[in-house]
Amino acid sequence: MWLQTGDICTHDKYKVRINPVLEADDLLGIEATAEPGNVIVSPDKDMKQIPGQVYDMKETVSVTPEEGRRWHLIQAMAGDQTDGYAGVLALESSVL
Repeated sequence: MWLQTGDICTHDKYKVRINPVLEADDLLGIEATAEPGNVIVSPDKDMKQIPGQVYDMKETVSVTPEEGRRWHLIQAMAGDQTDGYAGVLALESSVL
């Protein structure tokens, strides 16, 4: 079975969504903030931008909206090679 854009495939208690425009972390953020109590499970540091509960494979942390906005600004200034942008400042990795 091939899934098309926008399809949602449900298997037992897991849901899979296909979107060729958004990255997976963007979709995780949308789904996680749709209902209170959802938890993002991902080691991706970009998840620190999303308010709510994040389990990073080591610990569960609560991210406030203010902390999420702050992390977004840090990421934008420092850049992210994985996401393909250099950023605007040369910040030490200790900030991240």
